[in-house]
Amino acid sequence: MGKADRPFVDLHVHTWYSDSSLSPRQVVEEAIRSRVGVFAVADHEGFEGSVQAGRLAKDAGLLCIPAAELECTWEGVQLHILSYGADPSDPRLMGLAARNREILDGMSDTLIERMIPEHPKLSLEGFRAFSHDRSLGGWKGLHYLHSMGVTRTPKEGAHLYARYDVLYENAGFPDLSTLLDAIHGAGGKAVLAHPGYTLKALDEDEMEHRVRELIDWGLDGLECYYPLHDAKMTRSFRSLCLEKDLLITAGSDCHGSFGRTRVGEMDITLDQIRLEGLPNWPSGKGG
Repeated sequence: MGKADRPFVDLHVHTWYSDSSLSPRQVVEEAIRSRVGVFAVADHEGFEGSVQAGRLAKDAGLLCIPAAELECTWEGVQLHILSYGADPSDPRLMGLAARNREILDGMSDTLIERMIPEHPKLSLEGFRAFSHDRSLGGWKGLHYLHSMGVTRTPKEGAHLYARYDVLYENAGFPDLSTLLDAIHGAGGKAVLAHPGYTLKALDEDEMEHRVRELIDWGLDGLECYYPLHDAKMTRSFRSLCLEKDLLITAGSDCHGSFGRTRVGEMDITLDQIRLEGLPNWPSGKGG
């Protein structure tokens, strides 16, 4: 299969190293099936899935851009920043990602601890000893609650974090400036993931104002194409990127069977996005 037969791009896919049901190998296989020639595994708070997928993609004749999806906060808002092209072995970025992973996992510890008075069969010791099948997707806390009969399905447990006041905004993730410095220091580019979803509570004018503020903090691009963005949002984000000379990316946010989208969900082609400026990206590829 030649490059002309793989015209699509998906720069936001997860593996079972974060919360997807797909292994890196399965992501590559899904990319081939969906005619995706350029993709990025952007797991939460880690690069292991990206590194593995990169090796497999090269053997299959696909391009996998090194990536991760990293948490931070900005003015009380939780943001997901997609790191592209950074050196995954950079000590500072590795340290920040590892610390983020500890914080993320610690949120489940906090949830279980807060639920014990109402659900005495739960325990931190039992939770820490619990293991789950990562090919089911999701994360350990969800599967533990389901295994203990607290929820009917693993996904149902995701809503309990907010109910028990275990919030991303208060968990201790780094601020935006710290994260951007780490990504840029590792030679990468920082793209705001799903801005229309993150800022969905705002009206159109306020959303544009807030995104412009974020761009001024040092973002390198926006994930303009996203399954939950309507056509108007996508046009608005694209216009901002063209005005500010920023990266334009597209991502399915695929989580395998744990989510609702497939690899290459929107059938976006290279000429619809803009990747010039990414490390080692050939000039003239992508619009």
